Amino acid sequence: MNTELNVLAFDYVSGTLRGPERRAAQQRLRSDEPFAQAVNFWEEQMMSLQTGESLPPKAETWDKIAAKLNRSPQKAKAPWWQWLSASALAAALTVIALLGVRLYNPAAMNPDYVAVLTNQQGQAQLTALSDLHDKQIWLNWESVAIPKGQSLQLWAISRRDGQPRSLVVLDNNATELALNDATARLIADASELWLTVEESGGSAIDAPSELVLAKGVCVRLHRG
Repeated sequence: MNTELNVLAFDYVSGTLRGPERRAAQQRLRSDEPFAQAVNFWEEQMMSLQTGESLPPKAETWDKIAAKLNRSPQKAKAPWWQWLSASALAAALTVIALLGVRLYNPAAMNPDYVAVLTNQQGQAQLTALSDLHDKQIWLNWESVAIPKGQSLQLWAISRRDGQPRSLVVLDNNATELALNDATARLIADASELWLTVEESGGSAIDAPSELVLAKGVCVRLHRG
């Protein structure tokens, strides 16, 4: 599928395409079959994210979203989601949908890095969103169980020297963790994040084991 066409279709379906550009896309739907097929593809992807449970947003949420969108001009640079597989994209969108109110509340969650870690089959296992300003990391788990008597460990793979460095040892499926100055710098320098199975308490040799559950590219988000 044409990359530019695919991105335009995603922007249309996700609602980020606005004003004259959205009206032009609606007109294009009537005569451009490849574009219509791309829109149909993303509509099906969005529908698959529905869980059957619905929580009504606060009345002021839409005003905050609209204000945020109006302050964020479109960039020529390709968006970060273009690099994700369908499974990884679905996981990232699920996290953003679940935490949507906080994403647009500067006093709460305002991530500047995202990584969707997938297994060898391309299935999303863990989505990590990081706010380096407030030194927080949020983790959204899929069907990942910590083996009995072992720990999971999250690693940052340096884009400078390609070396893995430990971010955190996980003895439970934590969803929110604090970063310190050192781990925040590791994320800022990371090309990838890895999730591995280690002995209880983490790797004794400060290097990841061969039991790599998932890997994901670490992408910086634009903060308006």
